[in-house]
Amino acid sequence: MFVNAPPGMFYNGDPGYPSNSSSYSQLSDFGPRVGLVWDPTGSGKQTIRVGYGLFYHAPMTFYFADGFLNPPWSSQIGIPSPAGGFANPYQGFPGGNPYPTPRPSTNVPFVPEGGYVTYLPQTLPTSMHQWDISYELQLSPNWLISATYMGNKTTHIWTGYEADPAVYIPGTCNGNPCSTTSNTLQRLLLTLENPVYGQEISSDEVADNGSNAEYAGLILSAKHRFSSHYTLLANYTWSHCIDEGDFASDIYAYPTYQNPNNRNADRGNCGFDLRHQFNLSFVATTPRFAGLWTNRLLGNWQLSPIVAIHSGQWEGVYTGRDNSLTGLGGDRVNVVPDVSNYVKNLNTRQWLNPAGFVPNTIGTFGNSGENVQVGPGYFDIDAAVVRSFNVPQHENQRLELRFEFFNLMNHANFGYPDNTLADSTFGLLQSASDPRILQFALKFVF
Repeated sequence: MFVNAPPGMFYNGDPGYPSNSSSYSQLSDFGPRVGLVWDPTGSGKQTIRVGYGLFYHAPMTFYFADGFLNPPWSSQIGIPSPAGGFANPYQGFPGGNPYPTPRPSTNVPFVPEGGYVTYLPQTLPTSMHQWDISYELQLSPNWLISATYMGNKTTHIWTGYEADPAVYIPGTCNGNPCSTTSNTLQRLLLTLENPVYGQEISSDEVADNGSNAEYAGLILSAKHRFSSHYTLLANYTWSHCIDEGDFASDIYAYPTYQNPNNRNADRGNCGFDLRHQFNLSFVATTPRFAGLWTNRLLGNWQLSPIVAIHSGQWEGVYTGRDNSLTGLGGDRVNVVPDVSNYVKNLNTRQWLNPAGFVPNTIGTFGNSGENVQVGPGYFDIDAAVVRSFNVPQHENQRLELRFEFFNLMNHANFGYPDNTLADSTFGLLQSASDPRILQFALKFVF
């Protein structure tokens, strides 16, 4: 389709390219589901449920959206250290300023050192094996408790990696270090393999469907149905999620892996892993009083608090410099042995201990794992107080006076700290969720 395209880059219409999409269809995917419900005593007060299913994730359109960024439609050029700076970034660039690019044709020229996003012709769909077993017990006409074990195994998570990283060359060349940030383009993998054609590519973000994840969780819950003027639902979850890469819907947001040649080195806690979670919702109403004014003042009030508590989220700690000299910028730090990684002082907002980390050595990757540091926990109470007033002689109409409170206790829920070691604010908590917010409303229902 494009005779000037770099060798190995295939476009729609070339032999071997899927005819109707960026990958071949998978028509043989089979998704069985099976479930069993058993009442061990026959009393209707106990239930054991067991289930299994194989599910497939529908491809997201946005994941394929980066293809239009490829030359020749929208040429991207990678120049880490432009000779003319930002004032003249194409100084010395072969052919000069390539923009605006000409309208694509069979013989359209391709820019040197172009940036590409490429896909696999056999992109397997993300699939999940999910299983669970639960036990429910009715303690009384109004109370129900349950315990559930839930697990799943996710395969073929869609991520991406850099297929053309810079290669670290140790030692000196002509009296200077062979590897520096200024000669990144000259050390790119494809350029070293083929200096003639490799220099046509400065970056190749490749779709990857090889990441996996495992999840296991124990869920305990208690429920009181509405009676005696209140209802209650409470649950606690202990869970753990491990993967090699989180799906982020976009290839170009990657590279996912610190070392593009070692996906398993990024195996760790999922970015959204919450080890402990507790939720409680409660609705209580005041009774109807016999006295007219007592009922007008105290009757028909409703209190609805929601309590949410969970442990912190996980993040990695990054060097902030390209010490690996791969040109990727995803270097993680080295961990200092026998030194605590945490300070956890909410008064000074110093969460991570700077003394617990050092930059990764030049030409190497950091030994710190991905998503191994946990941030502050979360505590929040939201509540609503509602009073209903019936409209005289209109039974289907009423007024509602609502008082709503978000973060009722005005608790500071901090975000994850600065996790870039090169920053002067490293380890500091610099963000937080909303403070207390009050909201009042008058609502007419008809």
